Amino acid sequence: MEHSSDEEIDASGSDSEMDEYENEAYEELKDGKLRVKISDETFACPFCPQKKRQAYLYKDLLQHASGVGKSRSQKRSTKEKANHLALVKYLEKDLTAAGRTSKPVGETDPHSDCSHVEKMDVSQSEMDNCEDKSYEELKNGNHQVKISDETFTCPYCPTKKRKRDYVYQDLLQHANGVGKSLSEKRTAKEKADHLALVKYLEKDLAAAGSSSKPAGKTENLSSCSQNDKFVWPWTGIAVNLPTRRAEDGRFVGESGSKFRDELKSRGFNPTRVHPLWNFRGHSGTAVVEFNKDWPGLHNAISFEKAYEADQQGKKEWFASSGEKSGIYCWVARADDYNSNNIIGEHLRKIGDVRTISDLIEEEARKQDKLVFNLTNVIETKNRYLKEMELRCSETSASLNKLVQEKEKLLHAYNEGVFCYTT
Repeated sequence: MEHSSDEEIDASGSDSEMDEYENEAYEELKDGKLRVKISDETFACPFCPQKKRQAYLYKDLLQHASGVGKSRSQKRSTKEKANHLALVKYLEKDLTAAGRTSKPVGETDPHSDCSHVEKMDVSQSEMDNCEDKSYEELKNGNHQVKISDETFTCPYCPTKKRKRDYVYQDLLQHANGVGKSLSEKRTAKEKADHLALVKYLEKDLAAAGSSSKPAGKTENLSSCSQNDKFVWPWTGIAVNLPTRRAEDGRFVGESGSKFRDELKSRGFNPTRVHPLWNFRGHSGTAVVEFNKDWPGLHNAISFEKAYEADQQGKKEWFASSGEKSGIYCWVARADDYNSNNIIGEHLRKIGDVRTISDLIEEEARKQDKLVFNLTNVIETKNRYLKEMELRCSETSASLNKLVQEKEKLLHAYNEGVFCYTT
């Protein structure tokens, strides 16, 4: 059986296909049909093209196989991933003894240059090493992060794109979003640098964060005009989600909860991701729902900016350039709401178009009404309290009068008895 990495198989094949390919490849590895071990110290990957094949140490090959097998890249076919997962299984179950004699992976000079982590297949130890080096540079003041008591900047973004007016929480969310991004346009070093920035902000600048204005206030949404028309409740749009054709001819895709959890891990805190379906099945689009409050809008805008930074935003999606790859996301606005497609139809069912100023005015009216209602309740309670106090005073006076009359009767009775006995 020939294992070609160029075989055109849908990158999002079913689990059953993955398991079948993996089991077949593992059996061939066990039967010795594919060469893995070159010598006591060196190994090769039988599933990579001959021209790219290289000699690995045991743990380097294990890292390579795991990286390809668990890759989310659509350039990797289902069969290619399954073959590499079979190689992981073979290395761990059948060649573990060989691994003990190999040099451990990640044994590098901690002060070496981090540029090597920009390769495709990069080990976690190299990422950690680069993150630690960047964190030390931040601690030593090699990069400017804090501009003033309330404003910060990201030292790892290109100067022409650098935003110099982050509040603490916004910068923390930006660094988290880039550090945990799954976009292939983000290099491993870029992600490691931003994860180091997260660590620096949380460990060394937390006090500055506590004095900053809390995230989620409308003042922090400086990039939004109060007259911009958003779909409310705040909603995001995700397009180009991976789908595959099922046996019945309809398209299917992953559940919305998986994408929601991924967005939560990046700090955007959506409440739900709702995939959109039509008569063909999964449409490859979804709406991302956020909380209705101001922190919800803050999260939605951060979500949009993160995808814009990865060049996976609305502008890039509607650009006339060639084939698109990866997921594109943005915040739903009036043009999306009024669009004549499955997205527009769903948005018109779940919400309406509002401006920030409309919502601020509505919130002010609600607060005024609440204050008015509470004032009326308090006044009613005060009147009731005064009535009760008056009743208590009247009852107390009546009781005092009865006690006095009782004492007089008792005194007269005692005097009468005394006179009678004498």
